Amino acid sequence: MDYVWKAPNLIENELKIEMEKIKTYYPDNKELRQMRWSIEGPRLLGVFPYLINNSTLFIVLSILETRVFYISKLLEPISSQSLNDFRGQGISKCFEYLKKGIGIKVDSLENWMQIDASLEIRNCLIHTNGILDYYKSADKIIKIEDGKLYLTKEDRVRRKKINHEFDEMSISNSDFYGKRLLISSKYSWIICVYARDFFDDLCDSLIEKLKCDREFVD
Repeated sequence: MDYVWKAPNLIENELKIEMEKIKTYYPDNKELRQMRWSIEGPRLLGVFPYLINNSTLFIVLSILETRVFYISKLLEPISSQSLNDFRGQGISKCFEYLKKGIGIKVDSLENWMQIDASLEIRNCLIHTNGILDYYKSADKIIKIEDGKLYLTKEDRVRRKKINHEFDEMSISNSDFYGKRLLISSKYSWIICVYARDFFDDLCDSLIEKLKCDREFVD
């Protein structure tokens, strides 16, 4: 969480360095300073933040997926069903196993809706670079953005009370591809919090299951 929060500072630092370079390299040539900035500016203000925002989300969800997979594999020796008995891939396969094979109501866990939304957002960014016309579940992305469902109900209500903008996720019109999904650095940080609480609730539910279910105890 701390890394995700501080990652944008890397851009701020690079901006300061670039400003000093421009002054040093071309102290008396305004045209050359503008030419250099026309190259470096879009990178520092557009490309690099985009890469950081997306990659931090991918990392956070990858860590969550690994933890859920590990938990699923730990349960196999004491379960009558194997993870491979279930369809799907990645974390979706694990969720099916935990739900139908173990009996955990995954979709009732804390922040489930927000975790599910974040996985949809991640898939859109990975598979189509956020371009909605190319994404098969674009309607889900639009629904998430329209309803601000990437935030919990409590966070949505709190945000409205203080009249704070919803800027973690947006859908904008690109020059070439039509509507495109974009996320800010704040979104990845929020998902860190949601993923932590979701995983804690999952572990608590599994502990209760193991305590109460005689099939598992035996």
